[in-house]
Amino acid sequence: MSSAAAREARRKAILSRGTDRLSKLTSSARGEDNPVYANIDTPMQKASTTETFVGEESIMPTPPARASPVPVLNNPATDSGPSAWSTEQQQEFMRALMAAPELTGATLDSRGPGARPTAGQVYPDEGFGGGAGDDPMAAMLNALSQFSGQAPPGLGSMPGMPPMTMGQSAQAIPIATPPTLFSKLRPLLHLLASWILLAFSALVTEPKAYAAYSHSRSSGSWERWAELGWRSAKEPFGVHPVPFFWAFSTLQLVLHSAQIFMKSNSIQPPTLLALALPHLPPIVHSIVMNTLTYIQMGGMLLDDLAGLVVGVGVLVWLAGWVADGQ
Repeated sequence: MSSAAAREARRKAILSRGTDRLSKLTSSARGEDNPVYANIDTPMQKASTTETFVGEESIMPTPPARASPVPVLNNPATDSGPSAWSTEQQQEFMRALMAAPELTGATLDSRGPGARPTAGQVYPDEGFGGGAGDDPMAAMLNALSQFSGQAPPGLGSMPGMPPMTMGQSAQAIPIATPPTLFSKLRPLLHLLASWILLAFSALVTEPKAYAAYSHSRSSGSWERWAELGWRSAKEPFGVHPVPFFWAFSTLQLVLHSAQIFMKSNSIQPPTLLALALPHLPPIVHSIVMNTLTYIQMGGMLLDDLAGLVVGVGVLVWLAGWVADGQ
């Protein structure tokens, strides 16, 4: 290449660099509305290199643009691990949640008018307390218990889900049964028994003890009981002490023993405790249930003591009313 051509190429390179700088300054002053920014497809001019300056640069053709290949969609059914649910298991889970499993004609025929569902079969009109339409919460609990493998006896679990162990099934809390007539009348029975014992002690046992102590029957029993309404407890009063404490303790032992032997004192633990009890060791399970039983018996004893105090007050008021009338 001659010196004139080299000078011309150098001059063009210098001018092109100056033109590029001027275009950048003009574009930055005009803002984003400038056509330079709008035309994004126009390639920028390459800077001058040594090969361009000497004229030895070999211009290679630009390769044609290729469209990006379409990504291959992965099939979750083929790439999923062994723990993934199949389509049938997902349908079984949805039917269990809706508490309406599809019954085939053979299942309906085999059920019969008086047939009961076997293990692993759940009918849509049966559950904890009836049909799903009657109690939606019971149907939801039924479905969740089947899904977790904690269904009560007579109800199966979800296909492919392992059932709970035999030890935990034996510790399951029984379903709450409706209270019997004896359970409903039990507080009234305790109150009547305490008041009958109080009346017997006040009208029969105390007069005999007072007569044996004073060797006199001049003072009436109603008047002695009426004095308790206005005398101070520090002052001596006419009512003679009797072993009422031991009689009341014996009565409580008899009543509570009868409840234990009749198995009428069923314990229903709180909801959170009932959920945790099947997962506790057998010893802890027994301790918790016995503690709840004794707490219930202690509450009933306090109720009987409160009823006894009310009975003493009624007796003193009635004695004062009778003594004033005599």
